[in-house]
Amino acid sequence: MWKSVFILIISLFLVMDSNTLCAQYSAAHNSGFKLIETKTFRYDNDHDIFEFKTPTKLNAFYVVVKDANVGFNNVVIHYVDGTKNTIELNKNLFPDVYSMIMSPNTPGKAIKKIYFYHSVKVTKRQRPRVELWVK
Repeated sequence: MWKSVFILIISLFLVMDSNTLCAQYSAAHNSGFKLIETKTFRYDNDHDIFEFKTPTKLNAFYVVVKDANVGFNNVVIHYVDGTKNTIELNKNLFPDVYSMIMSPNTPGKAIKKIYFYHSVKVTKRQRPRVELWVK
């Protein structure tokens, strides 16, 4: 009896959590975000870079982690004119969990590259893929 009640409660929590993720995914996509790149993060490095071939102007962005956990420390945006903008993140993201939506200090300014400082504690087989969504 208790076992079946416990299983029912756990099942309800899992369904509620998946609905929240789907709602978050739909809200971001309905507001104009587009996937521009997927990168496999290295486990032997403390940062990875999304580098744009042509300077890119964006108003907001977020990341989605796939396959393994990533602990994000901060994000450093490098602009074409040489200035930088640091966004403190300090979040541990699990697979298929979205980061908060981040905005540069100067939206619409041309961006050269974005550094993501992180800690990846995985084996060589479980390298995380990270998607960069921009608006």
